[in-house]
Amino acid sequence: MRYRSIVLFLLLSCLANTAIGQESKRDENQSYVVVPNELILLVIASQPEAPIRFEEANLLMSVDGRDLAITYNLYNSGAKPIRYLAPYMWTSFGTGGTLTGSRPLSGAITGQLIQPGQTIKQDSNHKIVPLTAELREKLKLRGSVKAMVVLMVKNITFADGTTYSDDSTFRATQSYFEDLSDKMNRLESLKHHPKQK
Repeated sequence: MRYRSIVLFLLLSCLANTAIGQESKRDENQSYVVVPNELILLVIASQPEAPIRFEEANLLMSVDGRDLAITYNLYNSGAKPIRYLAPYMWTSFGTGGTLTGSRPLSGAITGQLIQPGQTIKQDSNHKIVPLTAELREKLKLRGSVKAMVVLMVKNITFADGTTYSDDSTFRATQSYFEDLSDKMNRLESLKHHPKQK
């Protein structure tokens, strides 16, 4: 399916951009729209034991259709200051990876902490414009849900050196989406080659 391939390409591009830091090569004059949930559903994994919470998450697409970005804030809902954490995304195409950013999201162990009760806002200068009917048509942002993106946290390091890990949820999500992607690929192959079993 051609449309699914386009969406997959965009999601893979998003993964590549987030893995190296979205802000480094982004065109400062580029405008973005919020991708409607009825096309690509952005969800946050249920991790009740995690001392961090994603807030105000959005999947953005540039108005030229060449770039995707994920923006979000993080709230420390625990009792300890956080020194470093690893937020991840997984997609229903079986792709995923670390979402990088600045400060504790950069992967560097620094003196900067996320204090209990503190929200850190992503350093994002994305210029968001309304999704008009014209832009929706230009970007082909119509139809039913074509993909799902899940945000989650895998590891957290606290200021005192202790850690939190949710490896079981991480691996289960990864395995589920990889299996789903394999099944979708087999179904598409059968559509194009109905004599194959």
